[in-house]
Amino acid sequence: MDAASPTTSVVAAQPTETTVPMSTETTVPAVSKSAYNIEGFGVVTLAQSSGSLTVVSVAPIATVKYTTKQESPTRVEVVFISSAGVTIKFHADVIDGRIVTSVMNEPAPRIGSRRKHEDDHDGDHDEDHESGEHDDD
Repeated sequence: MDAASPTTSVVAAQPTETTVPMSTETTVPAVSKSAYNIEGFGVVTLAQSSGSLTVVSVAPIATVKYTTKQESPTRVEVVFISSAGVTIKFHADVIDGRIVTSVMNEPAPRIGSRRKHEDDHDGDHDEDHESGEHDDD
C-alpha cells in the first residue's frame, strides 16, 4: 500500500494593482485681515481676498452708532455717529493690491446758533432790509 505522501505546494501571492484617483487640490485664496482704530469711535476690521474688500466687523464704543456700506467690490464705507451728533466717515479701498484708508470728520450742527445777517446774494438787499433800516450789530 502506497501511502500517499503529503504534499505541500507554495503559491506565490500575485501583486495586485490598486488605482487611487489623484486628489484634486483646491486653492483657497489668501485672506488678509486688518484692524483700524478710529479713536473715540471704534475699531473696523477688514478682510482683503483676491482683490476684494469686505467689512468683517465693527466694534463701536458704547455711545456710538454705525452703518456699513459695500460701495463696490474694492471699496467699503463705515459711518460712525456719536451721541453728540458728530459723524465720522471711514473709507477703505483696494488700490494696486493694498488697502488705502481715509477718515473724514463732519462736525455736528450747532444747535441754537443764529446768523446775524443773511444776504440774498443778488446785491440789492431788498428782501433783507426795508429801505433805510439797517442792523447796527
